[in-house]
Amino acid sequence: MTTPDGASEPFARTWPMARVIMPAARLMSYYFRARVSGIEHLPHDRPVIYVGKHPRTFLYLETILLGLYTFWDSGRPPVRVLEQTGTSLHRAPVLGWVRRHVNAIPASAAHALAALGRGESVLIFPGGTRELYGPPDELQWKGRRGFARIAIRSGAPVVPFAILGADRQHLARVSLRGVSLWLPPFPLPVRLDFRFGRPIIPPDASAAGGESAEQFAARVETATRALLAAKRPQPPATRPASPQPAAARAARRDEAETSAAVTDPAAARPAAHELDPRRWRYRFGYLRLASWLSRYHRVRFEGAPWDGPCIYVAHHGAGYLSADLAIAVYQLAWRAWFEERGRLLTLRIAASKGNPLERAIPGLAALKRNAGLIDPSEQSCLAVLERGDQLLITPGGHRESSPRARGYRLRWNERYGFVRLALRTGVPIVPLAVVGGYAAYPGFAVGKLSFWSPLPLPARLDIAVGQPIEIPRQPARARDLAIVKPLHQEIREATQALYDRLLARRAGTAR
Repeated sequence: MTTPDGASEPFARTWPMARVIMPAARLMSYYFRARVSGIEHLPHDRPVIYVGKHPRTFLYLETILLGLYTFWDSGRPPVRVLEQTGTSLHRAPVLGWVRRHVNAIPASAAHALAALGRGESVLIFPGGTRELYGPPDELQWKGRRGFARIAIRSGAPVVPFAILGADRQHLARVSLRGVSLWLPPFPLPVRLDFRFGRPIIPPDASAAGGESAEQFAARVETATRALLAAKRPQPPATRPASPQPAAARAARRDEAETSAAVTDPAAARPAAHELDPRRWRYRFGYLRLASWLSRYHRVRFEGAPWDGPCIYVAHHGAGYLSADLAIAVYQLAWRAWFEERGRLLTLRIAASKGNPLERAIPGLAALKRNAGLIDPSEQSCLAVLERGDQLLITPGGHRESSPRARGYRLRWNERYGFVRLALRTGVPIVPLAVVGGYAAYPGFAVGKLSFWSPLPLPARLDIAVGQPIEIPRQPARARDLAIVKPLHQEIREATQALYDRLLARRAGTAR
């Protein structure tokens, strides 16, 4: 959109975007089963220049999805797409209407600099039509360095990105007298993986003898190629167990992990799904449901949530989705922000993945991921704590997940992983007790199978936070059982005492 004098207008949240385009984009995110990684690196307080490969499609859908993730639902600066205007696609009945209402600006350095000066981010496809009609997943920038010169003049960081799967939305393209026909004419439901690299700061334009625009552009192109060439994560191949002693294997594993941490702290650290409560699925879904369930179960909360990275430990929750623990997480981390506009704490739950229920119910895996669940591997948990997030672990796991465990007796046995994490990071361990789930979600067990009520009963939930147990940081002693075992016993006893106190109080109230 431009003014009569040729200048681009400031970004505006028009009714077509708010009422039609972005709601449709949210539906498309499910159609494409979209996944996003690396977006946590993007700044909220300054504009950037997004640079990537032009997708091999004419429908613009993945670009609209990119706008949904980068600014519409995240509070970051709005993104202006640099594109050729007035083309035949802009005159098409439906597609043209969409293209005219996404706040795109003409593809020129002047318009890009003006947008950046207003605090708006810009999106540039240096390859343009070369990549639109070229081979899939191949950059063809061929010396196009305009984005680098814009970055140097404006000082805006450049964010390389890739959309894996975007070039496979159509099976073929047929050219008839200069007109491209994409077959099929609608996009296939391929999975789209949006991957963002870390912002790359441009060289100082006033510094003599610094990096040139050509060198900076080459650096950005290399980072973009790396994102584009990255494969989707595959499950690790099963390997036979080593015949050597377990202690020797553990020592080598610790040595390898320490070496990786020294060479690159972020190396091999799995990225966690971003928890952004401003997104519609949180505001109108997870958080509203958790708030309603808290009132429905007349939650009584005792103690104060820990302010900072820590490890909460608790008995495994009741119900198919451990709803009592989910409500406790809401009370600990989300409620202050959602109901009182206080501070939001990022609390992750370590839980197993790939169970039969998750495979049987469509969308359940995505729901758990959006609720903050991560896999319980030591590597994933360590990455969470190193980012400054909080972690909830139920060391008893499946031993405590049966309806027969309604007595809230901790069965941690020799589960020492949470103690090792605390020793490696120096974060405190905080006992947590959640009582009432077995009354709210009654069930019964047949052999190893558990059956729970699908509907919650209006039983009261009691949640208590115990006194934090400070753990000195001793990564070298993380597998020393002489250190680990006493800490494990101390923490288990403190957590069991917290449960016993809540149970006694509930029994006294019942009388």
